[in-house]
Amino acid sequence: IKKCSFCHHVWPRVREHWFKLCTGKDMLYPYCKHCGKERDLFKRYGIRQVDKVNLHNAQGGLCGICGRSLTTNGDANIDHNHERGTTQRKGGTKGISMEERRRSVNGLLCFFCNRGLGTIKKTGLSPEIWAQNALAYEISPPAKGVI
Repeated sequence: IKKCSFCHHVWPRVREHWFKLCTGKDMLYPYCKHCGKERDLFKRYGIRQVDKVNLHNAQGGLCGICGRSLTTNGDANIDHNHERGTTQRKGGTKGISMEERRRSVNGLLCFFCNRGLGTIKKTGLSPEIWAQNALAYEISPPAKGVI
């Protein structure tokens, strides 16, 4: 058994309760999986699991874009403003206040909408213009008159 350094709960030393660590005496993180997820949420977005659950309930348990049903544990991706708040790359959360991280959270999305929205933003077009262009492309694909 092992005691979590964050919540002080005692858990069996099995992968179900602990993340594997590449170094250290017992090769396990000092905090349990539940606390690790809680710490990650707080570090990245300045929110706790209870905030994510409240957001999930406020959205009716649905993706903010497509309306697909979401659970709070795995398939609910936190959509956030990369320019205003946190990012997972290029310095991470260093120098960004907790309040700024909290304000960067927009809502919960399913994996597909979260990935799609991120990809659209990388084109440099506004989501509105991209959607108009995509619709025009679908209605009249260029290959129709050529092939």
